[in-house]
Amino acid sequence: MDRELHADVLRFLTERGHHFLQQARPAQHVACQANGTAIVATLKFADGMKQVVVKRVAHSAHVPDAEQLWRVHHRIRRQHPILAKGTAEFFGFDRTRNLIVMEHVAGYNLGRVLHGALRSRGHEAMDYGRQLGRAAEVLAAFHQLPEGLVQPEHSPPRANRTFLPDFERLWSSPTIQWLLPRRFRTPERLLEKLPGDFFSRVAHRVVPDDAKPKNVVASATRTCFVDPDYACGNPAMAVAQFLVGLDRDATALPHWHGRSLIRSWQRTFLRQYLESGPAEVAEELLFFYPWALLKLFEQHVAARPWSGWLFGWSYGVRLREFLDHVDATSDDTLADNLFADRSRTAPARRAAVAPVASR
Repeated sequence: MDRELHADVLRFLTERGHHFLQQARPAQHVACQANGTAIVATLKFADGMKQVVVKRVAHSAHVPDAEQLWRVHHRIRRQHPILAKGTAEFFGFDRTRNLIVMEHVAGYNLGRVLHGALRSRGHEAMDYGRQLGRAAEVLAAFHQLPEGLVQPEHSPPRANRTFLPDFERLWSSPTIQWLLPRRFRTPERLLEKLPGDFFSRVAHRVVPDDAKPKNVVASATRTCFVDPDYACGNPAMAVAQFLVGLDRDATALPHWHGRSLIRSWQRTFLRQYLESGPAEVAEELLFFYPWALLKLFEQHVAARPWSGWLFGWSYGVRLREFLDHVDATSDDTLADNLFADRSRTAPARRAAVAPVASR
């Protein structure tokens, strides 16, 4: 546990915690427990125990000031009932220590539960699709927010072309190359399927940072993103990072069953997202899903260089599966069927794919 954070939170909640929880007197006792980068605090009052989560806003965050993050978060939650239910309520902030005090959301960590499900076939019957569908609805609601709720200076929007050099560099990694189909040894065949204006596009939509399964708490009645920070960016990249967050568990799964289960979760999430998310996301995933997959590969190799061959095999095989499917699907159904079984009939909804993208 970060001792300085623990001491700051304990002092802060002992002095002011009762104000955030509508209590007349300070807490009789405050207990703190680390949970990742946050502190789960239990406060004892005369009428019972209450829990909150306290997090220090990092200076490297897109919105690095606790007060500003509190204001942005409240504006976002007021925009749509799905966002009010799908995000944790903020109770207050501390300017001096740059702390945010938020609701403790009851439930289980979706990422951890899905990780366990991949290792036990008995979990297969559980309805994880419902929680993934709800997460998709929340993310789509974020991406439909009006521009301006998050100011560009917090995270200047990037043109799609700026992602291309990194994409091409990672694609050429020898650890990945030997697993790719010969026709995809360079990414040109994939890039030809992108809309003609793809590389000139600049997205300005509200994007919750690090929106991945590990930062989702779910229960029978609620699915909630609990690690708030907001950028102004590309929703397709955010969706790709959520999908790749499901892929990362496959690095330790040599068997087909687990990989098949991941594909079904990805299909469920994407289908629900496309019901209400921005239409351009489907076609832009052709670029950003492989990009996110290769970036995660790079991060894993940097953290564990001695396991580069394992990560290369896992992510290379996944990229090859994706490319084989792209190559076997006609352009007019590709955008809606990125993770569909080849034997399945494409949904009625279609997203037009324009001619070759100009870089």
